[in-house]
Formats: sequence, C-alpha cells, structure tokens
Amino acid sequence: MVATAGSVYGQDKFLDVEKYAPCELFAQKSGYDWQQRISQIDSIENKEVTVFEIKPKDNQIKFSYSGHVEIPGKNSGKQRQKGDATVITVVVDEKGQRTAYFPLTNNKRYRIYLSSCLN
Repeated sequence: MVATAGSVYGQDKFLDVEKYAPCELFAQKSGYDWQQRISQIDSIENKEVTVFEIKPKDNQIKFSYSGHVEIPGKNSGKQRQKGDATVITVVVDEKGQRTAYFPLTNNKRYRIYLSSCLN
C-alpha cells in the first residue's frame, strides 16, 4: 500500500477517471502540440501533483505518489525539444529524503493531477 495525499491506495483500489477528469493534466495522450505541452509543463513548475500509475484496462491503481514538479535544465539556455514534452520530473520529499520520479505525459498508464484539485 502507498499513502498519498492523505488517502491510502492499495492493490484493490481503482481510480475514478471520470470523477477527477477536470483535475487531470495532460489528458490528451497523443496528437498534441508539443510546444503547447511544454508551456503547460512550465505552468505547473513547483506545484504539487499527484501521479497514479494505473492499469489502463480497468484503471486499477498500481502505484501513486505526490510531489512537486521540477524542470531540470530549464534555464540552461538549450532549446527545448519535442522529447521534453513527454516527461515531467516529480520530486517527493519524505523526511529530507528526496526521490525523483519521471512519469510520462503521453502514456495512458500515468494519470497526473493537480493535488489541490483532488482535495
């Protein structure tokens, strides 16, 4: 079991995708404008998100976590690439131990939500 955002999600829990649709970020998994997606990623920098890794067939929750979005190398002067629109960095800080996760924005196994909207 994983404790996230004050709730416990276990192997027998399912994500209600319809209920939380207004809170979902990156709902469009293909055919999106990658430059617009990068702008959307930039707009959530330093905000808390909750990520659910699910089984797409039935939305069973496999794993979940909440953390803040970081954009490494954003100010490095490098031109942003199409691949930058496919992944975000979510940093979870638990008792001083920082763990980074890299959910894909274009994969239906990952559902990413603004944590403030879920509460």
